[in-house]
Amino acid sequence: MRRIPVVVLAAFLTGLTLFRLLDRSEEASRQLLLSEARQALDLLNRIRSYPHEKLPATGLVQAFEAARLRLAKVPDRAFDLDTWEPIGPQNIGGRTLAIALNPQNPNTVYAGSASGGLWRSYSGGVGENAWQRVETGFPVLGVAAIAIAPDDSNTFYIGTGEVYGKDETFPGVVGDRTTRGSYGIGILKTTDGGATWSKSLDWTLDQRTGVQKIRINPLRPASVWAATTEGTFRSCDAGRTWQKVLFVRMATDLAINPVDTSVVFAACGGMGSPGHGLYRTTDGGATWAKMNLGPDGPASFRGKAVLAMAPSDPNIVYASIGKSSGALFTGESTATWLVKTTDGGDTWEVVSTVDYSRIQGWYSHAVAVHPQNPDEVWCAGQRFNPFRSIDGGRTLLPAPSFGMFQPHPDTEARDLPHTWADHHEIVYHPTNPDILYFANDGGVFRSDDGGRTVQNCNLGYQTTQFYNGFSNADGDSLFALGGLQDNGTVVYTGGPDWTRVFGGDGAWTALNQEDGQTVYVSFQFLSVHKNTRRGLIGEFQDVTPPRERIRTNFIAPFVLSPVDSQTLYAGSDVVFKSTNGGENWVPTNEGRVLDGNPMLSMAASHQDVNVVYVATSPSATRAHVFRTQDGGLTWEDVTGDLPDRYPTDLVVDPNSDRNVYITFGGFGTSHVFKSTDAGATWQDIGTDLPDIPAWAIAVDPDFPEHLYLGNEVGVFQSLDGGATWHTFMSGLPDAVFAMDLSVSRANRKLRVATHGNGVYEIRLPAPPTTAVADADTPVPSEVILLQNYPNPFNLETRIRYFLQRTTRVQLRLYNAVGQRVRTLVDSEQPPGWYEHTWDGRDESGQVVASGVYWLRLSTPDKLTSRKVILLK
Repeated sequence: MRRIPVVVLAAFLTGLTLFRLLDRSEEASRQLLLSEARQALDLLNRIRSYPHEKLPATGLVQAFEAARLRLAKVPDRAFDLDTWEPIGPQNIGGRTLAIALNPQNPNTVYAGSASGGLWRSYSGGVGENAWQRVETGFPVLGVAAIAIAPDDSNTFYIGTGEVYGKDETFPGVVGDRTTRGSYGIGILKTTDGGATWSKSLDWTLDQRTGVQKIRINPLRPASVWAATTEGTFRSCDAGRTWQKVLFVRMATDLAINPVDTSVVFAACGGMGSPGHGLYRTTDGGATWAKMNLGPDGPASFRGKAVLAMAPSDPNIVYASIGKSSGALFTGESTATWLVKTTDGGDTWEVVSTVDYSRIQGWYSHAVAVHPQNPDEVWCAGQRFNPFRSIDGGRTLLPAPSFGMFQPHPDTEARDLPHTWADHHEIVYHPTNPDILYFANDGGVFRSDDGGRTVQNCNLGYQTTQFYNGFSNADGDSLFALGGLQDNGTVVYTGGPDWTRVFGGDGAWTALNQEDGQTVYVSFQFLSVHKNTRRGLIGEFQDVTPPRERIRTNFIAPFVLSPVDSQTLYAGSDVVFKSTNGGENWVPTNEGRVLDGNPMLSMAASHQDVNVVYVATSPSATRAHVFRTQDGGLTWEDVTGDLPDRYPTDLVVDPNSDRNVYITFGGFGTSHVFKSTDAGATWQDIGTDLPDIPAWAIAVDPDFPEHLYLGNEVGVFQSLDGGATWHTFMSGLPDAVFAMDLSVSRANRKLRVATHGNGVYEIRLPAPPTTAVADADTPVPSEVILLQNYPNPFNLETRIRYFLQRTTRVQLRLYNAVGQRVRTLVDSEQPPGWYEHTWDGRDESGQVVASGVYWLRLSTPDKLTSRKVILLK
C-alpha cells in the first residue's frame, strides 16, 4: 500500500500531469501533456456545444427565465417542505478570478468566483463565516471582473463569464470550440450596494462572451472601461451605453493613468487570438497604437497578458505575458515575460523571463506593484508560491527566498493551506500597502505584513466545484465524499469544514455500504485509490485499472456495485471489472472496445451485480449507451433513438433495474430520457424542461415516481415520473450549476453537489407507514421492496414495502446458505405501504449471528430480494 500525501498530490493541481507516474502509451502521454485546467474546461465546453463547433448565442438566460416563470408554479402535491441548506465545504475555496476592496471601507471585500457567483465579506475575508453570496437576480455563475466607483461605494460593476479563447485561435485547438468555464451575460451594475442589479452591457443574447476586466476612471467615475472577449469598450455615462473603442478581440486587462486619464493601456490575447499584444491610447480611446515590446520582447505569444501600473509613478507599467495555450503536444514551449516601461509606454524592455506562468500562461498569472515603491513587484502564476522582486522585476525570486509567504499562525492552527496554485489576481489594500490579497484556484488568501505571512480567507466561502460521482453513506448521514476541480477529494463529516483526503482534480468516488469504512477516490484519467478507514486515517492503495487503453475522459466513471461490495466497474474505452475490491482488474467484452469512445457515465443495478449500464462520449463515433446483463461478458447497444449529445448522467431506479434514466448536454434537443424496459425503448421526459445542458438525475428510492434533475441553472422536481416538472430551488442561489444529485438515505435528504457552490441538501418526504396510503400520497405502479434501513444494522432495522393491489404476501429472511431464519409476514394484505422491524432474532427468539442475510418479498406476481447485513 502506498500513501500519497495531500501536499505531494497537490502538485497535480499545478497544471502539468506527471505522466511518467502512469504506465501509458505515447499517445496517452501526449494527452496528459495538456494543462489539466485546459482539459477540464475543454470537457465542459464540448459537453455544452456538441455536436456543433460553437455554443449557440442564447440558452442560459432563456433557461433561467423559463425556470422562474413557466415552471415556477408548484403542483399541489409537491413536497417543498423545507429549503435547501448549505453543508459546505466552507473551509475550502474554489477557483477565484477577481477581488475588489471598497475604497471607502476596505474591510468590505468582494470576490468573483469562476462558477459560484459574487461574494462579499465585511471583515476583510478574516474570521468564521466571513463571506456571503451576493444575489443579483440574474443567472450569474462566473464573475471575472469587479470595479467599485471611487466616489460612491454603493455603485459597482461586475463582468460575467469565464472565457479563455475566441473562435479565431491558432490551428489545432479543438476546432473552433472556445475554452470556457461559464457563460457570460455582459456587465451588471448596482447603485445600492448590491441589493438590486440592472443590465449595463447587455449580452444576454450572446452567452459566448466574457468580460475580463472593468476599470473606472478615477477622476471621472462616469467613464468606465471594459476589457472583453469582443474587444475593449468604454462608457461615458456610467454604463448606460457602451462603445467599442478597440476592436482587437480577447482584451484581458486595462490600466488607466490616474493623472492623465486619456492614457489607457489595453492587453489583448488568448490562445493566439489575432492582434494579440499591448495597446495604448493617449486620446481616450479615439486612436490606438500597438506597443513595441523591445528587441527581447515577444513579437507574438499564445497566452494572455495582464497589467500593473505603479500607483506612485504611472509612467511605470509592468505587463506579465504568458506563452502557452495549455496544449504542449502541439510542440509549443512555455515562457513568461515580465516587460516594463518607465516612460509611459514609449519604450519597453524585458526585465525577467522567469517562467512562473508555465503551462498556465493562457489561464492564470498575475502581477502587482507596491503602491509606494515601484520597484517592489509581485508576480504569480502556476506555482503555489508567488515570486517577488525588489529591484523593478530584474531579480524575480520565489517569495520564500526572501523568508516570506509563510503560513499565518491562525491558518496553521486550523491546518489550512496558506496558498494554492494557479493565481488569477493580486490586489493591494487601498490605504495600507502591507495588506494584499491573492486570488487563485484555492480561493482567497491575505497577508497583513507585506507578504511575510499569509492567511487562508476561505471560511464561509462556499465556491468549490464538484464533479459527478458524489457518495453518501447509507448508514451515516454525517459521512459523504466527492471530487473537486483543482482541490482533490474531500470528505464531509457533519460540519461545514470538510477534510481534503486526496489530491489531483478529484473525480468519481464510491463507498462500501456494507462496512461503511472503505472508500474509493479517483483523479484525472481514472486513477483510482482505496482506503479502508474512510480516507481519514492510514494509507491509500493504488487500485487503478490497467493503463493500456488510451481513450479515457479527463473525468472518468467507476462504480461499486450496490449488490456486492467487492465488485467494481470502471470505464476508459473498455469497461474493466474487479471482483476483489480493486486488487485485480479484468477487461470485459473480451477486451474489446464498445464503440471506440471513452466512457462518460455509468450506473449499476441494485438487484443484480451483473447488470450495468454505461454511456460513452462522442469521439471516434457518436455517443452510445450499452447494457450488460452477464457481468460484462457481453454488452448490448441500447442507444435506440436517443439524441446525439454527451450523456452526462445515468441512473438506475434502486427498486428495479429495468427503469433507467439518462441526461444529456448540448442544446437543441431534450435533455432527459427514461426507459422502463432496460433500455429496449426510451421515452422523452424532458419536454417540460429548459433547453440547457442537464448534468444529473436522481430517483427517490422511497417514491420512485419522484425524480430530481440538475442543470446549469438549478434543480427541478417531477412527482409523476417525468411527465411534468417544476423548479425545486428554495434556498439555492439564483442560479446554480447542479453537477450531481444523490439521496442520503440515512436522513432522507436530497443532496446537490454543485460545480461552483459546494453542496446543499433538502429534506425529502418520509414514506408513509400506515397500512393504506392516503389519497394525496403518490402511488407506485408495482410491488416495491425498499432497502432496509439502517443497513448494516446492530439492534434492529426497518423494512418497508408497497403493494399496488390486494394480494397474498410473504416477507421472510434467509441466511447466506438459503435456510429460512424468520417469517415476518404471511397473509393477504390490501394495497398500500407497510413497515416492519426485524430485531435480528430467528423464529425461536434467539439472536442470530452477524453476517449477510437475504430479505425476500413474495407475491403471486413478483419475487423481490434485498441483502441485509447484521453487524454486532
